[in-house]
Parts: sequence; structure tokens; C-alpha cells
Amino acid sequence: GLIQEKSGYALAHFNLATVYARDKLFREAAEEYREALRLDPGNEVARLSLVKTLVDLGEFNEALPLIESYAQNKPGDFEAHYLYGAVCRGVGRYETAEAELARAAQMDPNHYDVRYNLGFVLAKEGKNEQARTQLEKALELHPDSSEARYQLMRVLRVLKETGAANTELQQFESAKQRGVNENQAAVQAANANRY
Repeated sequence: GLIQEKSGYALAHFNLATVYARDKLFREAAEEYREALRLDPGNEVARLSLVKTLVDLGEFNEALPLIESYAQNKPGDFEAHYLYGAVCRGVGRYETAEAELARAAQMDPNHYDVRYNLGFVLAKEGKNEQARTQLEKALELHPDSSEARYQLMRVLRVLKETGAANTELQQFESAKQRGVNENQAAVQAANANRY
């Protein structure tokens, strides 16, 4: 009856949100995920999907209560702790972000985003040697990451390792230029295929 109908509506909103998110229509996706959760508050997949979408939108304050209690109830859930750490980073709760991202790094030590975000947070806390280690690990996992190179360069400058910082700056500029060239090539290829 009514419960089954409500569940069907929740699923319809969830599916529409997923299509919007895939098409990078994050505002529309967030609205549909919210409606799916309103209709089915226990839908953990919708909850995590909404949190990811809110992170994409930079809406960390709205995401925080959605992920905080969820992560606390899921001690072994990598995604919950990674997202909680990323959201805490977004709202400036660096101590909690550090703890959650470190927990996620223990669960998946070869996850670039975890290592990068942990390095970023550690640098914000002034823990520059630890930040350096995390950012170097992030670069081992994703050598062309201009964001990790830039953060590592900043950390090395704080550590007064000017030579190493200048090397990272050169590699950052090179990676950034490669990214521009790759984007230009993709646009040229798309334009060439248009006609």
C-alpha cells in the first residue's frame, strides 16, 4: 500500500538524482537526493550520494550532519570516514579531518584523494613533515597531480627546503602545462569530429 508507494517514489527520486549527478547537474541531483531521503530516511546509499553531491557543490555545512553520525556508526566503512574527513576539511575542522582521513588511509593506503587531503589538512595544522610524507605518497599514486605538487611545494618552502621547493614548482608548472595541452588537444579533437 502506502509504504510500498512511498518507497517507489523514493527510488524514482534516487534514480533521477543519479542521472543528474552523472551529467554533472549537481544542484538538481542534490534536490532529488534530498527528496529520496525525505521519503526514505533510512536509505544509506541516498545519504552518501547526497553527501558526495554536496561536497561537489562545496556545501560542506549541509553535508556535515548527514555524514557525521553515519561515520560514527560505521567504524569499518572506508567511504564514510573518507567523506567525513573531506567534509570536516571543508568546514575547517582540521583535527577531526586529520583523524578521519588517517583512519581512511589505514583502510586504503593507496587512495590518492585520502593522501592528498590528509597532506593538505596536516599542512593547515602546521604539521609540515607529516604533510610532506602524505603529499609525496599522493604523488607516488598520481604523479601528474598539479594540486599535490603545488601543496608539496608550499610545504617545502615552509620547511625552508628551497631547492626541493623550486624543483616541485618546476614540476608543477610542467604538469599544469601538460594539462592545458591535453585540454587543448581534446577540444581540437572534439571540434575535428564535429564536422
